[in-house]
Amino acid sequence: MELIVGNAVNKKPSAADIFRAIDGAVMAPDFSITLDAGNRGSLDAYGETQGGFSVVAAGAGRTYRSARPVDAPVLKNLFVKYLKGDASWRNDCPWATEDALAADDQGPTDQVAEVEPRVEEKPLAAAPQTFPPQTTPEPGPLPLAQKHKPSRALSIALAAAALIAAAVGLYLLR
Repeated sequence: MELIVGNAVNKKPSAADIFRAIDGAVMAPDFSITLDAGNRGSLDAYGETQGGFSVVAAGAGRTYRSARPVDAPVLKNLFVKYLKGDASWRNDCPWATEDALAADDQGPTDQVAEVEPRVEEKPLAAAPQTFPPQTTPEPGPLPLAQKHKPSRALSIALAAAALIAAAVGLYLLR
């Protein structure tokens, strides 16, 4: 599993690495963090301008997004549990599917949660459901979905490939 923070890639991340990255997020206005397990999936978080973090979990052909921004302690908990393969990360915040979010003009806070909210939270507008067991793999990373933002590492790799192709093309034109 890789931890990607901005453009930095850590191929053997630890819980301490996750804590340091999230603690440093206050200084980075365009903060992004990803735990990427290749074709098994990823968990991503992006800093929100109004505070908190938007979380995206992709897998089993579906993409889930946090129904509302989460704070730094919740984000740390989600990422450390995900890193360790503890499936209970799914229960740490309410979730909505990308399809549900696309159908909602108000954003994720008014949509059906895919994971039951914690007891102290008000239920969402529609009855919450749990992650469907038939579409959720065993604890751990989830495969990427179509609407998922590509990781920074993938973007860098594609840019490098384009530069190499351009250099080869120029060489052949001589």
